Amino acid sequence: MSMATKPTQTDVLKERYHLKPLPEEGGYFWENFRDDTATNIYYLLDEEYSFSVFHRITVKETWTFVAGEAGNSPVYLYILDYDGTGGLMKIELNPGNPVFTVPPGKWFAAEVARPGSFSLVTCYCEPPFEYKYFELGDRKALCEQFSGHRQIIERLTRPSP
Repeated sequence: MSMATKPTQTDVLKERYHLKPLPEEGGYFWENFRDDTATNIYYLLDEEYSFSVFHRITVKETWTFVAGEAGNSPVYLYILDYDGTGGLMKIELNPGNPVFTVPPGKWFAAEVARPGSFSLVTCYCEPPFEYKYFELGDRKALCEQFSGHRQIIERLTRPSP
């Protein structure tokens, strides 16, 4: 950003919350809390990183909407096989529906609902998040397992090696 350029809302948020890129998953994050029982991060999706790829962790993760473009740009969460039937659940987090907990072990992804906008959330894990509990979704394997959801899986994953 040049000195003549006015900082964008996302520039201000990245600086205020010390957000760093998370290129494998997508988005920006800063862990602002950790103890023996839980962790919490601020997590931002914007124009550059507009989605979080399908991934799963072995602990529950509670997402809370904090802010968005014009105060209310929602974020969508997509959870595969939420109820054990192989379906896809779509949750919109916004000021009127700000919180959702993703159960342990479920494949999930997120994206900004409005292209070109941003959404800031917090993600609270209990027990504490550890990278050893994190698994990125493989596009080919997820498409084979959840063939009825191929379009969204292809959009919210990186190409398989």
